[in-house]
Amino acid sequence: MVKPILTYGAEIYGTEYSDPLEQVHIQYCEDFLGVSSTVNDCVALGECGRLPLCIDHHIKCIKYWCKRLCMPENRYPRNCYLMWKQHDSVGRNNWASAIKNLLCNYGFGFVWLNQTVGDIRILYIILKLLIV
Repeated sequence: MVKPILTYGAEIYGTEYSDPLEQVHIQYCEDFLGVSSTVNDCVALGECGRLPLCIDHHIKCIKYWCKRLCMPENRYPRNCYLMWKQHDSVGRNNWASAIKNLLCNYGFGFVWLNQTVGDIRILYIILKLLIV
């Protein structure tokens, strides 16, 4: 119930860890379970069958990036991405830089270098397994 609200717009801001959002998520799980806040955060999330929000945020960011890669070159979101990528190549940090860092941190730097994704569904499955 609270997760859609906490992940709204995560495609853009979700490249960085957000402690306040994680704390709201954990507090919601604790309230739902009816336990005190002294319970370990991992226990509260686990009992609700939840993972930390940063995992969902990172996957949403990478999915959004994949959508931009697959768009035709005449679309504005694709052109904006290409501009961000060009700025990243000259050392200006932006959203594309954060995506590159995410992919490299999870061992998919070659995907960034090639700027192509074979089967996107398999990439998502592997990412979820690696991140968890």
